[in-house]
Amino acid sequence: MSLSTRPRYMSKSRKGNRILKRKTSSKKLNLALMRLSDWIKFYRHKLPIPELISELNQKLRGHYTYYGITFNSRRLNAYFMQTKRLLHKWLNHRGGKRVWTWDKIMKLTTEWMPLVQPRIYHSYQLAKP
Repeated sequence: MSLSTRPRYMSKSRKGNRILKRKTSSKKLNLALMRLSDWIKFYRHKLPIPELISELNQKLRGHYTYYGITFNSRRLNAYFMQTKRLLHKWLNHRGGKRVWTWDKIMKLTTEWMPLVQPRIYHSYQLAKP
């Protein structure tokens, strides 16, 4: 997806000036989440949890580097939170008892094996057209 086809909208900057902003398309975000859900569902049994988190971090890093543009932090954070929810869902569907409470998932993804946090990689404010 080129930058020109991303959804654009007019808004105000912190100084009150009108500015063109970009964000991830809802379709693309939902499609990426569906693909991620299928991936976690498939590999939840095949990989031990440390390897699963390591591979998931690579996928997150790739998503952030592609969609991490100025003014897109809300969509990046939404993707990050949905990733945690999907991990919670599919780790609890591994058979047996549901041992992964939300508190355990939060500890897993923040302390034990942290997931890569979303960040902006490309700033288009500095670019001179």
